[in-house]
Formats: sequence, C-alpha cells, structure tokens
Amino acid sequence: MNAVSLEPLVKPLYTIKQSLIIAQTEQMRVIDQTLAPGESVPWHLHPDSDDYIICLRGQLEVREGEPESVTNLRPLERHLVPRGRPHSTLNTSDQECQFLIVQGPGRVAFRARPEMGT
Repeated sequence: MNAVSLEPLVKPLYTIKQSLIIAQTEQMRVIDQTLAPGESVPWHLHPDSDDYIICLRGQLEVREGEPESVTNLRPLERHLVPRGRPHSTLNTSDQECQFLIVQGPGRVAFRARPEMGT
C-alpha cells in the first residue's frame, strides 16, 4: 500500500461527521469514520469486497439484511460483513463513535440500497 495522508472521501454519497481514507490500492481501502450521535451510514452493499469493521471508540450498531441481523460493537470489537450483503452502520449512543473499515480484497464499490430504509 502506498503511504497516503488522510484524505476525505471524494464526492461521498452521504454526509457524516468524518470519513477519511487512510490507505487505498486497487484491491483494498481503509477508511476512518466518525459518526455523531444518531448519525448513520445508509444501507448499501459492496458487490466485490468484504467490510471488516473495527470499533475504536463509542458504540456502533451494524445492521445487516438478507437475512436480518444486528451486531453491537464496543471499542476494539470487530465484525465482518461479507461481500454482497446489504448493511448499515449507526451510532445509537449519545457520544461520537469512531471506527475503521477495511474493505477488500477485491474491487471496492459502494452500491446504495435506499429501499431498505434507515
């Protein structure tokens, strides 16, 4: 991976407190995201790459569909969302939540799933 300074996502499809790319190649991307209380990343999927989510601070709820499940993460807990599975992340606490997302291996793509709601 090339050493990359923290960069905001270019033309994000949603707005949250912070979303910074830490590292990126053609087959992998690492993103540092922070959600304010009540903020969420809308329903989406990645057809060709997994999401490995690592909570750094706060509390994060990972919602998955097809089949439905909910996983709550606290600092240093992690969760894998397999490629092609619709999911959303939500800060359900009254404090900021920061987490890392390691996407890959595979081509990284974001496909919104607005029909799944919030």
